[in-house]
Amino acid sequence: MYKYLKYLLYMLAYLPLFFTIIIRFSFNLFTILGFIVFAALFILILRRFLIPHGEVSELTGLAVEKPRGFEYTAFILTYLIPFLTFIDTATLIALIVVYSIIAYIYVSTPLFLVNPLLKLIFGYNTYFFKNEDGENFLIAKKDLKELDNSLKIRRLDVNLFIVSEN
Repeated sequence: MYKYLKYLLYMLAYLPLFFTIIIRFSFNLFTILGFIVFAALFILILRRFLIPHGEVSELTGLAVEKPRGFEYTAFILTYLIPFLTFIDTATLIALIVVYSIIAYIYVSTPLFLVNPLLKLIFGYNTYFFKNEDGENFLIAKKDLKELDNSLKIRRLDVNLFIVSEN
């Protein structure tokens, strides 16, 4: 179950970008409708993976932090790249290479926490916290400031946890 969830979160984060690229470079009704159907199915599949499974652990007394603002700025700038170029085969290949590198960085670093659609579609807030295992990441539907009382969490990935509602 490890790593692939972060790649799914990457794809979710950039769905609007892919949609705008399709509109900009291939504006026809069938392509747009096909993308909308794909996006809807993708969101349904991702919703299934975000359901907490597995062993429940407890977190107590940890300080959680939200991602910093500059990370959002870098995320937004990647949306602008396709609009600053003219499209031809070489540019398309270059964009594929650039977004493949961004995908690797997104999955390998805390950048996956910067995902506005995770909040807009699923209602999750993203946080990071440190414990004896190092830096970990948490997604929760509720707003967390300090963990005064214990939280029940489930592991989604190596260092990614979700707050269990039950």
